Amino acid sequence: MCHRLPGGLGDGPILLNKEVGQILELSDIKERIANQGAAARPSTPEAFDKLVHNEITTRRKVWKAAGVKAE
Repeated sequence: MCHRLPGGLGDGPILLNKEVGQILELSDIKERIANQGAAARPSTPEAFDKLVHNEITTRRKVWKAAGVKAE
């Protein structure tokens, strides 16, 4: 798992994710976000972890092929 949360939070983060996902599905919220040139993509923590992992893997390959070195 990519993200880590401190212990003792109970179901709080899960409930917060669910609530935010419901808010992002509201038509007026979708419209406001779209007017800023973006799109909301509600997700699960597991799907977000997979997205981050895939992005890191892809970027590493690109940077290696381009010869990019960290300074």
